[in-house]
Amino acid sequence: MVIPSFSCQPFLKSKESGHRWGWCLCFCLLFFFSCNVAFGSEKRPDQKETLVGIKDLVVYVNIGLSKSGPSQMMLQDLVEQKCTNVGLVVHSKDEEKEESTTPSLHIYVTVAKGKINFHTFFVSMRFYQIVSLEQEGQVINPSAATWEVATMGVGGIENIQEKVEDLIEVFLRDYRAVN
Repeated sequence: MVIPSFSCQPFLKSKESGHRWGWCLCFCLLFFFSCNVAFGSEKRPDQKETLVGIKDLVVYVNIGLSKSGPSQMMLQDLVEQKCTNVGLVVHSKDEEKEESTTPSLHIYVTVAKGKINFHTFFVSMRFYQIVSLEQEGQVINPSAATWEVATMGVGGIENIQEKVEDLIEVFLRDYRAVN
């Protein structure tokens, strides 16, 4: 019995077919990254319950490769404004003490710089608060991520800002659902 096999080698030798492979790979990656669905929230349906009773928070925005992406201050202001609009009190990072019990919302944006204002990016959002854990008879109170959601995509700087706005809307929808 002869088992057919497939090799990419003949395609890679030809300059013309190499271009086809490149375009095919590019198309597949674009298709994969264009499925910009927020994920995380649906995997843990109980996580919105961790937002019950939250009245205030501190917002942190961290952008990797900020030279090619949106500015940190622009996203910080956007998220703080949206949180304030739903009645959350937003504290500045300067107000927060080292051992503060104020919950915090962390937004991480990672950008892989592309050509001509076309980037691949990953955006995640995590809500941290003090939790109580019992270990070996002792109760400890670490800060832990109790709510999270993330997305990825490709596009220009405006697409990155849109995805941050989409994720903050997911957070605020869950917050409003339980408060």
